Amino acid sequence: MTTLSEAAVLDALRAVKDPDLHKDIVALNFVKSVNIDGTR
Repeated sequence: MTTLSEAAVLDALRAVKDPDLHKDIVALNFVKSVNIDGTR
């Protein structure tokens, strides 16, 4: 089983671009926090 980390989630979210601003949602501070629950 692969361990999920905050860094891995943020890296994946960097691929999501805002269509109007042409930047990723992490750089635009749209992601305020990442919570990982080991059971989900």
